[in-house]
Amino acid sequence: MKENEKRIINVDNVIDSWNEKNPNAEIPMSRKRLAKMLGKTTQTLAEWKTIGAPKVIYTLIQLMDLGGCSFNDVITLKNGK
Repeated sequence: MKENEKRIINVDNVIDSWNEKNPNAEIPMSRKRLAKMLGKTTQTLAEWKTIGAPKVIYTLIQLMDLGGCSFNDVITLKNGK
């Protein structure tokens, strides 16, 4: 990852993917519903997409790049399982 690369969290991709995989869901996924599920505000989701990802995301990407690891290799349960 280049230092000056701006990363965003595209929550709309997550919403679209969920809705495609759950076409018969009684309530489709929306930004409002996703925000509630994550314990965030819709404003936070909008900021992730427009302003950029939280700084910890950049650290995770660097760790994955340095170690040639996947997300699941870097982020594990505390007991290692």
